[in-house]
Amino acid sequence: MLLLAALLLSACSARVFFYNRLDFLIPWYIEGYVPLDRDQEDRLEALLDPVLAWHRREELPRYAALVGEAQGLAGGEAALPDIARLVEEFELAWYRLRDQALEALISLAATLTESQVEAFIAELRERQAEYEAEYLSRTDAEYREDALERMEDSLGDYLGRLDDAQEARLATAAAELTRIDGAWLSVRAAWVDRLEVILARAPGWQDRLRATVRDWEEWVAEDYLRGTNQNSAVVLRAVTDVLAMRSERQQARLQRELAALERDLDKLMVPAGP
Repeated sequence: MLLLAALLLSACSARVFFYNRLDFLIPWYIEGYVPLDRDQEDRLEALLDPVLAWHRREELPRYAALVGEAQGLAGGEAALPDIARLVEEFELAWYRLRDQALEALISLAATLTESQVEAFIAELRERQAEYEAEYLSRTDAEYREDALERMEDSLGDYLGRLDDAQEARLATAAAELTRIDGAWLSVRAAWVDRLEVILARAPGWQDRLRATVRDWEEWVAEDYLRGTNQNSAVVLRAVTDVLAMRSERQQARLQRELAALERDLDKLMVPAGP
């Protein structure tokens, strides 16, 4: 899901190439967490085919409509509520994709052996330790520098080089962010603990997994929810302000990138040939 979202929402000239190879890339990504045997590989392929077909048939036209709305907003001065509404629509698309993918992964999880489940949980815990070492060792200044760099890169994809005033606005936003990497890692650790219990696969485990994933806001820590909501609002305001400062050159770049995204979506809505 992360792979797909990053692919489609980035300014990337290779979107069509990679999207048409998701049937290979997703299994490769999954096997980075748990090695599958041949029968499981075949099963995963059979499970992925309808999900990818659904996404191409039903979701890509929705994305194209949202890109069309973004193009309309880019032609004028987009207000904060306009951009917030687009962000909300993309979040809803994320949840639809999550729910579709979850059913396929539940079906695959039912075939895992105990040793595969143990290897999967061990891999998650190993990555947890790596994330903790990487992120928690940062100073507050480094945390904000990383956040600033991500915002600059994301906007730079669509606007090109930012000017001093735009960079200053993003720096102000970075300074306003609530540090939530510790809270996120705590949530992730709690998720792995829950998943380990669920994947013991006692009767009804599928429904427990669905509930854990879909109702995640009910069990995550309040400081994490509060921090993510606050940070989302800070970033959204900053993005709106930076867009309002765009130059004629940046405006032309933005329109080109959105038009390229629209063309790619048009191509992708037609299934790739053999």
